[in-house]
Amino acid sequence: MGSNYFPVNGDHCKGLEQSRGFTLLEVLVALVIVATALAAAMRAVTSLTVNIGDIRENAEGGWSAENRITEIAITGEWPDIGTLSFSCPQGDRDYVCEQQVDQTPNPYFRRVEVLVRSTAHRDRVVARLSRIVSDEP
Repeated sequence: MGSNYFPVNGDHCKGLEQSRGFTLLEVLVALVIVATALAAAMRAVTSLTVNIGDIRENAEGGWSAENRITEIAITGEWPDIGTLSFSCPQGDRDYVCEQQVDQTPNPYFRRVEVLVRSTAHRDRVVARLSRIVSDEP
């Protein structure tokens, strides 16, 4: 009866040579490769998330600058020479616009430049737009 459960002649080892599986080392190498690929994918996703925020901020800042330049054009305003800072929110974000007006060689034209900065990062310009406006005589 004992020989039925525990063969002594080695017959139980015949199938092992044909059904060879992965070694522990092979499994660990595969895990390292998969972990490295997943870490790279996470880094790429994080980078895309940050870039999307910057793109949105730049677009909204550009809209704020365009709004001010268009307002000057539509109203026919003749802006005073100098610098003017004002709030210019866009969407759910607050921005600060800085309008710089400079004289040109022709007294009937002035250069208007609008810089837009995020209130969260005042040192970073998210948009810049300039245009020459005329004082129609």
